[in-house]
Amino acid sequence: DVDTGSGEVSLYGGPDFEFDLTTDVSSGDVEVRYSDATVRKDGHDVVGARRGSGQTRVLVDTGSGDVTLAPSRL
Repeated sequence: DVDTGSGEVSLYGGPDFEFDLTTDVSSGDVEVRYSDATVRKDGHDVVGARRGSGQTRVLVDTGSGDVTLAPSRL
């Protein structure tokens, strides 16, 4: 779990990462850079995503800042 009052959160899981992402972001955007992930939305806002078995649960809670989940920094 990642919990921050403010600031950008970037997570890199590698190319084979299977996850179930849940986010709580008051002000900021969520970007999931796995093209085969199933993204969950609340209106226009991304609030989570799942890839593969969802074996690894990831919870990110931030008051202000963007959240990025990607296979690598590139």
